[in-house]
Amino acid sequence: MKRPTAKKATKRAVARPRGHFAEPAVDAIFSAYPNPVKSKLLALRRLIFDTADTTEGVGALEETLKWGQPSYLTTESRAAARSGSTR
Repeated sequence: MKRPTAKKATKRAVARPRGHFAEPAVDAIFSAYPNPVKSKLLALRRLIFDTADTTEGVGALEETLKWGQPSYLTTESRAAARSGSTR
């Protein structure tokens, strides 16, 4: 009897940093937090990028600082998605 094979999920390509930060200033902010807080914030960061990867209509994300804190913006706007802004 043949065993069913698992189908691999296809992922959209989303521009995002993997294992490093796009901006040194963002890296410096994360590095300044104590380890217990930093690990939770990095998990939240990973959730933000993973959610963007799997959500239809969300374009590539840009990680930057706004008001001295990490901010995540879509760099490409899709008409139906109506991406927001931090302004």
